[in-house]
Amino acid sequence: GVGWALKIALAIFLFNYFSDLFTKPDLESLLNYRPPATTIVYDENWEELGGFAKENRIVIPLSEMGDMTQKIFIVAEDKRFFGNEENDWFCGFLRNASEKINVSVDACSIGRALKRAWSEGDFKEGASTIPQQLAQIAIIQGNEEEQKIISGSRWRKKIRKGVIAYHLEKTLSKEKILEMWLNHANLGNGNYGVEAASLWYFQKNAKNLTIPEVALLAGLMRSPSHSPFNEPKKAKALHERVLKQIYDEGIISETELAEFIKFSLPENPPQENHRFPNSHILAKVWQEVKLRYDEDEVWRGGLKIQLTINKNLQEFAERTMKEAIAKYHERHPVSEGKPEKLTGAL
Repeated sequence: GVGWALKIALAIFLFNYFSDLFTKPDLESLLNYRPPATTIVYDENWEELGGFAKENRIVIPLSEMGDMTQKIFIVAEDKRFFGNEENDWFCGFLRNASEKINVSVDACSIGRALKRAWSEGDFKEGASTIPQQLAQIAIIQGNEEEQKIISGSRWRKKIRKGVIAYHLEKTLSKEKILEMWLNHANLGNGNYGVEAASLWYFQKNAKNLTIPEVALLAGLMRSPSHSPFNEPKKAKALHERVLKQIYDEGIISETELAEFIKFSLPENPPQENHRFPNSHILAKVWQEVKLRYDEDEVWRGGLKIQLTINKNLQEFAERTMKEAIAKYHERHPVSEGKPEKLTGAL
């Protein structure tokens, strides 16, 4: 009597504790979600002048990311992403049974994820698959209802990510999941997504990155705070880890591995006006657009704003003015040896 009562009470407790973990997530917010993107300001010929952003992100389709960029990120984080997991009769039975009772979750997939997380140590974020990482950054993060379900527990969080990942893979193609993941990724120094990070660290588009350049960004996926500007030694360790991973997968040769390990990571961040140049022009643009658009739309909406300014003429004018002021200083030094303060306008 008492024994059965305890078992029933335990069963009820476990059901209440775990049942919410397996509820179907609301994917509408993700399917209709537009990640915050940088508003870009262009000149009369659609040459970029600068922009506005809370999170520096430039959303691009998968086709513009470059095959090598995609391949290296996949190897670094989830090399089985496009593979077919082992699907034995028992897993199939469990999957069919769970769907018949309206619990749409792949128990075997969650089990494999838990096993992988355990083997890689203490349930770190890096142990997650790509769909699980997308579940975390696009659905769980900042969602109050999902935070209640997780209740601050790493075990519950890992299980919940597995459940959401399962539904993502049932709803979206692998390519779409990959595209969303690569556009969401935090890659350090306020850069989100591979395109914005490529332009920030290397001043080139993602599709034009070299293998050692991609290896750095892929390494930052796991530890975005360890950028070469903040933690150069740790950034180098991340870089080498990814290079060794792609070597193990046969993407590069031993000779290339040795060569790429010598690759010099960027030492100094570009001037902020490299990413958002022409601050004096942008200040005027901001005064105009905030009268026409919601402030949040300007900072997060990825707008494209075209001006009548000609970038080349503007840069020529500013350069000429600086040179003229410098020559004036050479001709008119003051007694202390410092040039008098001079300004100019054109």
